[in-house]
Amino acid sequence: MNQHVDWKRLQNVEDVIRGARRNPSCLFSGCDERPIGSHVIARRTLELIADEGHVLTWLPRQITAWDIMRSTREGRSIEQLFEDPIRVGIGDRNRVTEPLFCRDHDNRIFAPLEREDFSFQPQQVALLAYRALCSMVLSTTSSEAILTAAANQHDFLGSLQTLRKLQQFQQTELILQVRQLYEQIQAANNYNLLGWSMYLVNIPPCIAATYAFIPVEDNEDKAIADGKLAVIVEDAVSFSFLPYKLQESSVCVISWLKGSKRALRFMIYHRINEISEKEQLDLFLFFAFESPTLYISPTWWWLLSDEAREKYKRIRLNADRRHNQLV
Repeated sequence: MNQHVDWKRLQNVEDVIRGARRNPSCLFSGCDERPIGSHVIARRTLELIADEGHVLTWLPRQITAWDIMRSTREGRSIEQLFEDPIRVGIGDRNRVTEPLFCRDHDNRIFAPLEREDFSFQPQQVALLAYRALCSMVLSTTSSEAILTAAANQHDFLGSLQTLRKLQQFQQTELILQVRQLYEQIQAANNYNLLGWSMYLVNIPPCIAATYAFIPVEDNEDKAIADGKLAVIVEDAVSFSFLPYKLQESSVCVISWLKGSKRALRFMIYHRINEISEKEQLDLFLFFAFESPTLYISPTWWWLLSDEAREKYKRIRLNADRRHNQLV
């Protein structure tokens, strides 16, 4: 890398990164109120796995332009900046919340998740998916803003081409359409369009993870990134793995829009309803550690063997690595 650094340009990129992550208005359609710090996973849920009010997580979204530049100059991969999970307080607004919704919408819409235990109700399933989709919207729109600011910064943002392909893969406009559809489902309190499978998992409360994604097989991610394979609204799937208080166990929730051929392929491809209980648990933990929103019980993590922790860290890093291989 060229040793000369244009500090002003670098600071300009950093300013855009910070601005993109702030999000000036509520993500609920038609609302322009300022968002508060919203928990993507309910605080009462995080309390079930917390150790003295703290959990472990990775914070790649807080990476700065300065981190990228410094890592590149030192010949280190960016993923090494967040190789290990760190301890954060569940009330830490800067680390465990995102600027998604205004106070009114956050409190009113998500009351069934924030004020009630999970009880396998369709409304809760829909709200899990809706909040995960909104988090995904914030992430993808932030990436676009950062990409625009970084357009001429090849010297310290070498992954520019990857980001362009990633923008295509993330399907921002499509996810916005899916989010709007879930808003309509929630407003009508009609869940006939929603499909789901839920599993009670025999593992003590230890993980809280949620995300929305387009399931892909083989080289489909590459084809989507290259614009050679189109995806549709029904292709979006939501996955959550949560502590379940009532039975001191965990619950996995996978949901989709009815009629989704890609969701059906996803379930069949992984043989989720056919594999053993042990294989199912391993698969769900794999999906959980791929989630960009993931919180871990510190007690559970440090009781794992060194080999088990390394396995889960590799899953986490490989999820980011695959994005970087889209080009």
